[in-house]
Amino acid sequence: MRPLAWVTGALAAGVAIGEHAGPLPMLLGRGGALLVLIALAAWLGHPRAVAAGLLLLAAVAGAVLERAASRPPAPGHVRWLVDVPAQASAPRVGRVRAPGAGRGAPGADAAWSAARAARLPVTVRGVVVRPPEARGDRVRAVLDIREVRTGTRRFAAHGLVQASLPPEPVVRYGDLVEVTGRLRRPPDAGNPGEFSYRAYLARQGIHVTLHAHGPPRVLARSQGGPAVAFAVGLRDRMVAVLHAALPPPQGGLMASLLLGTKPPEEMWQAFTRAGVVHLLVVSGFQVGLVAAAILSLLRWSRAPRWLAVAAAAALVLLFALVVGVQPSVARAAVMALAGLLAWVVDREKDAWSALAAAALVILIADPLALFSTSFQLSFAATMGLMYVAPEIARRLAPGEGHPARAVPGAGSARDDGTMAADLPSRRGGDQGTPAAPAAARAAGAAWRYLASLLGMSLGAQIAVLPILVHTFGAISVVAPLANLLLVPLSVIMVPIGLLGAVAGLVHQALATAILFPMRPLLVLMTEITARLAESPLAVAGIAPPPPWLWVFYCAAVVGAVEALRWRYRPSFRQCALGVAAAVAVAVWAQAWAAHQGRRLEVTFIDVGQGDAIFVRAPGGRTVLIDAGGAPAFGDRVAPPQEAGGIDLAPFLPPGSRDAYDVGERRVVPYLRRRGVRRIDLLVITHPHEDHVGGVPAVIQNIPVGLVWESGYVHLSPSYLRLRRLLTGRGIPVRAVHRGEGVDLGGGVRLRVFHPSPPLLAETGSDVNNNSIVLGLVHGNVSTLLTGDVEAPVEERLLADAAALPSQAIKVAHHGGRTSTTPSFLLATRPRIAVISVGSDNPFGHPHPRTLEALRAAGTRVYRTDRHGAVTLVSDGRVVWARAFRHPEAGGQGTHQPEGTP
Repeated sequence: MRPLAWVTGALAAGVAIGEHAGPLPMLLGRGGALLVLIALAAWLGHPRAVAAGLLLLAAVAGAVLERAASRPPAPGHVRWLVDVPAQASAPRVGRVRAPGAGRGAPGADAAWSAARAARLPVTVRGVVVRPPEARGDRVRAVLDIREVRTGTRRFAAHGLVQASLPPEPVVRYGDLVEVTGRLRRPPDAGNPGEFSYRAYLARQGIHVTLHAHGPPRVLARSQGGPAVAFAVGLRDRMVAVLHAALPPPQGGLMASLLLGTKPPEEMWQAFTRAGVVHLLVVSGFQVGLVAAAILSLLRWSRAPRWLAVAAAAALVLLFALVVGVQPSVARAAVMALAGLLAWVVDREKDAWSALAAAALVILIADPLALFSTSFQLSFAATMGLMYVAPEIARRLAPGEGHPARAVPGAGSARDDGTMAADLPSRRGGDQGTPAAPAAARAAGAAWRYLASLLGMSLGAQIAVLPILVHTFGAISVVAPLANLLLVPLSVIMVPIGLLGAVAGLVHQALATAILFPMRPLLVLMTEITARLAESPLAVAGIAPPPPWLWVFYCAAVVGAVEALRWRYRPSFRQCALGVAAAVAVAVWAQAWAAHQGRRLEVTFIDVGQGDAIFVRAPGGRTVLIDAGGAPAFGDRVAPPQEAGGIDLAPFLPPGSRDAYDVGERRVVPYLRRRGVRRIDLLVITHPHEDHVGGVPAVIQNIPVGLVWESGYVHLSPSYLRLRRLLTGRGIPVRAVHRGEGVDLGGGVRLRVFHPSPPLLAETGSDVNNNSIVLGLVHGNVSTLLTGDVEAPVEERLLADAAALPSQAIKVAHHGGRTSTTPSFLLATRPRIAVISVGSDNPFGHPHPRTLEALRAAGTRVYRTDRHGAVTLVSDGRVVWARAFRHPEAGGQGTHQPEGTP
């Protein structure tokens, strides 16, 4: 029956709906009422009513936990230094006096601190509460803030801040440091389905980031907890041992396999594309290995059972502290402890109950972990190994017993498994089988081994597929093959690597001798991963389907597994009904897609300070206009506001131009989520970095049919790299001019309004003023896309007055003051204007004068820095705008062009 699984499921459901379940006092009242009803049902002798009431109570408890964890920070929290909107919308919880404010002024931290800290650097003092991590040429550290200072004024504050620090001086866990820099809120997701760095940090209790303007001052050491300090010090020593025993990048790869440290970015991306990044995430396999090793050693020495269990439990907890208690490690550790408890009390191990116990413990400790991709992938993959994998392996190798026994630690393989196969059983081993020739036994064992590996790989992939598609919009096609080749290597390397790392704590020479044979295996793993990652079929983009399709998917998986398990043979009538239902759903889906396909969609992708516009015509043809990038600023590069964990800074230092690829991180994922498999036309309006920087990544990931450019050559690094890519891939390139165009089908035509030969020169900004200006015409709806042209070009365009009137316009040059003149707005008469711009950009875009001109023209303005991605949808008669983020800030509406019914 597994009651623990039912309770855990009810608690998780309560956490999932907690945001919509009402305020915390109401939930507590409902919980109290349920307790009274449960007591009454028990007194009346209704066990089923009691069970149902307890499950409802667990759901209410989950909602209470979610509401409590999501409460706004208390007054004095560092978040209020930068979060004016949140403070304004949050309930008033008291009065806070800020330096320089009137005595007892309400909300002073929002009115004063946000106004000043958003523009001026502040100095914070805090303790490093997590092990710092290297990220390129910076170090990321989490500080527990004690004090904030601006100028000569100081005031107490609390809360966690993620700080980006220079590598020198070295800071460690427990250091009390003082850092000067700029505080910001982490960036939120700007495009549909995009990873939200703000939500990711908020689940860890971090609401503010800080970019240090100089080196930190270490004021004191050893201010952290002694147990964590010991574990962190032990991990650092083991990582140093591995790097000393193995040459780069092999030392970094072994440290990732054993301790979960982040490898170089190129290696991480290769493992991700090959679908084996889980090998670099510490979880069940390492935890099971630690427990099994100490148990075997103590049982061999005939130590008492209680001593063996206590030692194994202590080492499991220590190892979890050493590698960091992320959800996958916590799951494996709790399941290991559950298995040890079952062994010591002489009870049969139940992997499902252990998995439920792990989820229950994690959700009680951190209910917001339910929304973490790591939590979801870890538990889904484990369920796939426990439920789906055995039936696949049994079908591949029938009559050979449970397949999980074929591979050491298969029940806890990497971050997908359980502890069920890692701990000793009181029931004894498998029963013997009749004697067979040695060759036959060896062949059978090898086949069972391969069947088990393939079953585990497919079972885990089947289970995590919905999460991967929903979260990333892509799957790795080569993942089953990569797992089949690389998991056996990890099975060999992980135990030997752990032995070498531990031996190195005694003497480095021991570690070098033990780890030396691992070098060729590490090289082989790296080469296999690189080759598979470079395959054209490595990653397949998949548009996330509607939720009801996942219901069908899960039902089909459960039905298939149960049919395999019980050898069920459905009747002809059942098969006919199933086929009829599938056909009906497919026809309905096609009809809906056809209905949606009659519309023109123009999406201004949020790429920070840059442009990227995706066009999908009613007939399905696709156009991408620019792809964002890091805007050049003298000899430095200003990074776009992003959502992938890279530090936000006004400028990146020289030489770090490629630290954040907007095309790889934002444009390509967006296109994959939209199900784009081919770009029919790619338009490069002009070769500035903030327009062309992301194009190489697009070309490397998605086939492109034709490229348009203005013909103006510029020596930006991304443009030169792009030209080499286009030549190497044989993609045709055309320089287009005024009067040219293309029919996109479905009544949509793309026209070129600028440039006209010869190209402009000596205009003050020749690159911008030779931008391609495009017009999209769909029936009676016209959309003008102006690139980065400035006032001189707008004057030229005024001569074509008949072509200029547009219901929607892309504001030129990110809303800069040199574009969007009043006379140009008078001629175009747009009802909707979209400004593609980055938050807090160093150029001051959009300029207040441009915004005022748009307001005076009665134009509704959408900005990607506030609204995220903005999509214009047209049916040929009416155009309307959809904003991804904060639609209430700019409003949503339907805008109908003049002269239409």
